[in-house]
Amino acid sequence: MAERNEETPGQRMLRESKGLALGIDATEAQRIMRQAFTGPEPHPEFNAVTHPAHYTSHPSGIECIDIVKHMNFCIGNAFKYLWRAGLKGNAIEDYEKTIRYIQIEIERLKEAA
Repeated sequence: MAERNEETPGQRMLRESKGLALGIDATEAQRIMRQAFTGPEPHPEFNAVTHPAHYTSHPSGIECIDIVKHMNFCIGNAFKYLWRAGLKGNAIEDYEKTIRYIQIEIERLKEAA
């Protein structure tokens, strides 16, 4: 039986986005990821206010807001910073903000106990 050498969209995304660690601009990495799953044309409803790229670029097609709107403020913000880590610039800063929001939520839960 012959092997199939076709690349899945997920495999293509992983192959093409590896350059992010080598200095590819985060916006370019988003474009590559979006193309791997949706093709070269951006979603027609995309805009910076209602569908910002750093919230809509996830390969699942799910928008960050659709998940975080079911969470409290601190957990939602932590999730948001994980979701977009590095897509707007400094990934380390995004991870530090994630940790800070989780710490705030832990403190709130301890005080409530």
